[in-house]
Amino acid sequence: PPLASQSAGITGMSHRARPTIIIFINSSSTAIKILQYIGDKRVVVITNNGKVLGMNLSPKIEVILTGGQVYGRKQSMIGDIATQIISTITATKCFIGVSGIASHCGISTSVFQETTINMKMLENCNGPTFVLADSSKIGIHHNFSSGSIDNVNYVITDKNADESEVKKLEEKGVKVIFSEEN
Repeated sequence: PPLASQSAGITGMSHRARPTIIIFINSSSTAIKILQYIGDKRVVVITNNGKVLGMNLSPKIEVILTGGQVYGRKQSMIGDIATQIISTITATKCFIGVSGIASHCGISTSVFQETTINMKMLENCNGPTFVLADSSKIGIHHNFSSGSIDNVNYVITDKNADESEVKKLEEKGVKVIFSEEN
């Protein structure tokens, strides 16, 4: 299954009856796709990802957009308003797509304006945090740091991820899950 479907199954959102789950999803085009795999469970999604508006979602998925300044290239919401909304919410799960993740420096992005959003989502999650990153992003540090490796519980990647970096991530306490997608 693709990275997004793998993460839906890992988090137990696809098959078990549970109370409402509150999840953060950032502006990543990969992370937002997990909504297609949640199934028929009640979920409240807090996101700065404008692409969610074009998705055909289950009526049991409630979406709260952060609002804020629209960053057109990624169809995301950024800035003080978006950050303030996220600051007032505690999520039970967090899904972050990244431009890079490395054991020595954490997660990073190519979009400066999204750094504080990603940091706040990780900080305001009281449950597991998931980073979705294909193998080309493992061991890479992009321009702007957006979260400590200490705030990451799981990395979901493909089987082509650099073995040495995977081992380093695991030594830092991050569980690495391999998707069947290459």
